[in-house]
Amino acid sequence: TAEPADATLAPGGETKVSVAVKDHRGEPVANSEVAVVIVDESVLALSRYTISDPANVFYTPRGSGVQDHHSRKDVLLGNPVDVQRAPPPPPPSPVSETVSVSADGASARKMAPTAGRAASQESRLSFGLYAIAKDRDDAGGETPINL
Repeated sequence: TAEPADATLAPGGETKVSVAVKDHRGEPVANSEVAVVIVDESVLALSRYTISDPANVFYTPRGSGVQDHHSRKDVLLGNPVDVQRAPPPPPPSPVSETVSVSADGASARKMAPTAGRAASQESRLSFGLYAIAKDRDDAGGETPINL
C-alpha cells in the first residue's frame, strides 16, 4: 500500500509517501524494492490519457494448450544456518580387513578393529595389493591381452 501524507498538492508541492509491502499472508516483506510513480492528473485529463488495468498486462489471454502448475507446495526451503555449519564427521568403521602380501605373492588376511579414516585408507591400499597378488595367482602363466 502507498499512502501520501497529503491527498492534494499545489503545483510544485512536496509530500511524503508511506509505503508498506506485505506478502500473501499480510506479513511485512523486509528489504523489498518499490517503484512509485506520481502523475499530475490534470495534465492526464487534458490529454485524455487513461491508465490501463495492470492485470491485463500481466495476465494476458493464453492459448488453449497452456496449463498452470502450482509447485510452491513441493518446494522445501532449507535453514540457511544449517548450510553455514560444517558437516559432521563420518562415523568410524567398526571393523576392517587388513591384508598383507608377501614378496612371493602369498597373502594373509587378518580382522582388526580400525581407528577412523587412516585405518580405512590402509585397508583399501592393502586390499588393492591383495587384488593384484590374486590376479597374478589366477593368471596361471597365461599371457595378458595387449591392447
